[in-house]
Amino acid sequence: MRSILCVLVLLGACHQPPNNDGPAETPDPTIPDPTEHVARIRYAPSEAAANTGQFTTDFTLLGQRDIYAVINVSTTGAEPTSGVHFMRFDVLNPEGAQMQTQSQAFSFEAGAPSQIMHPEFEFMVDVQKVTSDEGWVTLRASIPVAGSAFTRHRLLGEFTGAAYIGLDREMPSIASTFEMRQ
Repeated sequence: MRSILCVLVLLGACHQPPNNDGPAETPDPTIPDPTEHVARIRYAPSEAAANTGQFTTDFTLLGQRDIYAVINVSTTGAEPTSGVHFMRFDVLNPEGAQMQTQSQAFSFEAGAPSQIMHPEFEFMVDVQKVTSDEGWVTLRASIPVAGSAFTRHRLLGEFTGAAYIGLDREMPSIASTFEMRQ
């Protein structure tokens, strides 16, 4: 009798009430956790795909008009010019040579100018107003494919996108690769 009572007590201690909260939500792996600050560049085949988190690193040469790069990076240590930060985005060919470059200006300040003279290249640049999350910002760059060196020279292989925040051009703030296939 004593052993049956011990078994019943053990079974009662191990019993857990049912979970009536419904199914557990599984986070979407394509949407970054907003509290997680990770420097990265992600690529999408269209602006709509970038807006919905459909990222890839594999593209076909003749099936692509542009590649959209979504760049999540810290601005810590990048000194603004008149409240404006600068980003240069380069595309490097498989041998590491620069084949495309673009510059962007952005600011967290509502009163920042709408245009500013780029201090290095001496041309006017539109200033994009962005929001900052503890010094982190998400920027976008469009990489032309159709009508560019990609299609004119049928360039294939692993290419690198490199983002430089500020005017320091020695080391990119972040870089990542994508593949261009036939």
